[in-house]
Amino acid sequence: MRRPLAAAALAVLVATVSACGGDSDSGGTTAAPPADTAANTAQVCAGAEKVVEDSTKKFAAEITKTLTAAATGDKSVTDTAVAEVKELFTVWADGIRGQAGKALDPELKTALTTMSEQLDKVASNVKSVDDLQNADKLLDSPEFKAADQKLTELCGSS
Repeated sequence: MRRPLAAAALAVLVATVSACGGDSDSGGTTAAPPADTAANTAQVCAGAEKVVEDSTKKFAAEITKTLTAAATGDKSVTDTAVAEVKELFTVWADGIRGQAGKALDPELKTALTTMSEQLDKVASNVKSVDDLQNADKLLDSPEFKAADQKLTELCGSS
């Protein structure tokens, strides 16, 4: 039961990777941003993509470790593994928040800030292995989806 939920959470997170990489043409007819803003957006999008890629890899390893620990029935091992997943979400949020702080484009800044807030929310709700079952629901929130969509528009998709 926990493996499908972990896979669902990972799928949402991997979708974010594709939202940040690739072609930066949004297909819209709005005026191009100033060169400084465009270069900054490209840089911030690349930085956010790296944060997401690194965090997704770590998440996959940590969730496997946590589920393995839970299977042993050793509460101290499980508690340690859960704390590591919680810390991963906190570090992930901090990385995305750091990119938001660098963004000149207000829409990009807002999308990244919202995403970091949603990751913080996940971290604050992870207290046990059972709480990890709800992590995918938090990452599937309307706020997270809207931020992910805005990142797709601003950063392109691969």
